[in-house]
Amino acid sequence: MQRRTIGVLVVVALVAVAGCSGLTGSDDPTETTGATDATTGTDAAAGNGTSTGSGTTTGNGGSDGGPTLADVAYPEGVSEGGFVNASAAALGHATALSETGFAVTLSQATTEGNQSRNLDYEVRSDPDAQRTAGTLNASSYRNQWYDNATHRHARTSTTDGVQVQERRTDFSRTHRQETLATTVRSVLTSGNYSAVETVERNGETAVRYELDEYNASASEGFEAEQASGTVVVGESGIIYEATLSATGTTDAGEASLDLAYEVTEIGDVEVERPDWVDGA
Repeated sequence: MQRRTIGVLVVVALVAVAGCSGLTGSDDPTETTGATDATTGTDAAAGNGTSTGSGTTTGNGGSDGGPTLADVAYPEGVSEGGFVNASAAALGHATALSETGFAVTLSQATTEGNQSRNLDYEVRSDPDAQRTAGTLNASSYRNQWYDNATHRHARTSTTDGVQVQERRTDFSRTHRQETLATTVRSVLTSGNYSAVETVERNGETAVRYELDEYNASASEGFEAEQASGTVVVGESGIIYEATLSATGTTDAGEASLDLAYEVTEIGDVEVERPDWVDGA
């Protein structure tokens, strides 16, 4: 039997689960099983949150007066030499980001042999108003969801039609899940990273890491030929960016993965109730 490796990384399966159900699953690193570092919707109006921007480089040597890598107060699980505990780093990210409003995006494209898959994920969450709205677009379906304090409304659109569901939910739990901490951890465990420079994100000092070596065990049956990745982590523990690109081969032929996660807004993030919720 041919091994299924179209996901290349487990993160693909995670997003696929959200796509099939119309509801995001648990994304808290503390709820996974196995080894400590094992890798386990709706249009919203623009808000007034602070854009995290592309960041200002402050250097790694301090010659420009900015902090050096040695000056950084690294969050738990993170050091200048890389991610010494990816689960702790992902948990710190989920904890810090869920304390405020935020908007995040995730894009992912995979190929394997003659198969290809593209996913685009966007979510906005406001803990003060207790509202979350998100979309997940794929080639064969579109998921939209909207959470308030007590319920989740989910809308799935396919070529067969539209299905709308509603269920009770715990907003504090779903707000935390939308940080996509498990997805972030998948990137952290994909290989060995090292700090390159300090940058500024959302008014705090952050560190940009680059992938030094891809971890062959990150995806069974995938032989990487080339890989690159970046991660930007703030002193608060928030992981502002995580990208990963890899090309190689599987039993099915040539394979590739391109993934990009970004926290695009933090703070006062406005989320509007979509029209389709009332029209369902």
